[in-house]
Amino acid sequence: MIVLINGVNVAHTPQLTLIAQRLTAPLRSVVVRLVDSAAVIDGQRLLLKRGPYHFSLRLTAQAQAVYSKGGDPQIPLEPVVQAMHERLGWDAHRSVVNIWIPRGPTVAPFRFMPGTTVVPQVIFTPTPLPRPRYTVPPGPRRTPIPAKIYAGDMPIAW
Repeated sequence: MIVLINGVNVAHTPQLTLIAQRLTAPLRSVVVRLVDSAAVIDGQRLLLKRGPYHFSLRLTAQAQAVYSKGGDPQIPLEPVVQAMHERLGWDAHRSVVNIWIPRGPTVAPFRFMPGTTVVPQVIFTPTPLPRPRYTVPPGPRRTPIPAKIYAGDMPIAW
C-alpha cells in the first residue's frame, strides 16, 4: 500500500493493514507525521496533538504489547485523520491512501505593537540636483528632409 501525504509519498516499514474493516497505520512511521506531538501515557493511551486539535485513543492489548517491546503498533487511521480535521482518500484499485493536511490559518504580522519603543533613525535623503542649463545654441538638424525638385510644373525627383 502506498501512503501519500499532500501528494508526497511517505516511506513506511510496517504496511498499512485492514483490521475489522478499518484501515490501520503504523504509529511511528505514518501517524506521527500527521501530528505535531504524540505521547503514549501509561502504555495504554495515545495522546495526539496538532495545532488546536487534541485526540486521545485507547491502545488495544495487541498494540500495547507491540509498543512495550519497542515495536511500531498499528493505529486506526480514520479517527486520527478526522480528529485532526484532515481528509482521507482511499483508492482500492491502485492501493493508494491519500491524506490531505490543510494549511493553518495565515496570520498577518501586527503593524503596531503596543509597548514597544523604536529609536528614531536618521535617514539620508540626497537633495535634488539643479536642472542643467544649456549655454550652447542647438546645432543644425541632421536628419534629411525630403525636397521636391520641380522643372516648371512637373516634379523631377522626390
